Amino acid sequence: MDTNCSRRFNRWNFDFQFFGGILNADATAGGGWAGRIGNAGFKGETTVLIPVMNGTPDSTTAVIGTIMMDYVFTDGWYVSGAYLYNQAGTDAIPSISGFYLPRLTLRNLMPFRHSWSSMVSKAITPILTATGVVIYSPASSTLIAVPSLNYSIADAWDVYLTGQVFLAKQDSGYGSLGHTIFLRLKVSF
Repeated sequence: MDTNCSRRFNRWNFDFQFFGGILNADATAGGGWAGRIGNAGFKGETTVLIPVMNGTPDSTTAVIGTIMMDYVFTDGWYVSGAYLYNQAGTDAIPSISGFYLPRLTLRNLMPFRHSWSSMVSKAITPILTATGVVIYSPASSTLIAVPSLNYSIADAWDVYLTGQVFLAKQDSGYGSLGHTIFLRLKVSF
């Protein structure tokens, strides 16, 4: 069951939104903003999830919040930096399967309590874009690198290649938790 209400307004050249409602088994409330500081984008949001139905898998209140700045340079480079807080997250490193096996919900978009990310992206040519994302968490000094390439084969055809490199402090020192590579062919019609 999804029911919600929201209020939006603009002040000081920032867009603000406040919302509340029911999402699945949780009462939700939160808010967010988007605007600019100089030429840089400045965005953030927070959500509180309070379980209200019996027999749900998540029985604790959770607070999730993000804050982000981004900037587009005149030569086409895009950079961003963000912080994510997840009250329900852990301060320990999960196994590599911990990133892929759980049912993805708003409560577990990132398994860590604290995460920082940065992204750099550039259109190399009009049909080829390269992107690099780095996510860091103090939980076992976890570092996740996600390089990717997106290539437009034809008007409605794209091929996307991305990798994921997981590194963390372990008993034997700092090392790999695993790596993955994904290839996607997409047709739009």
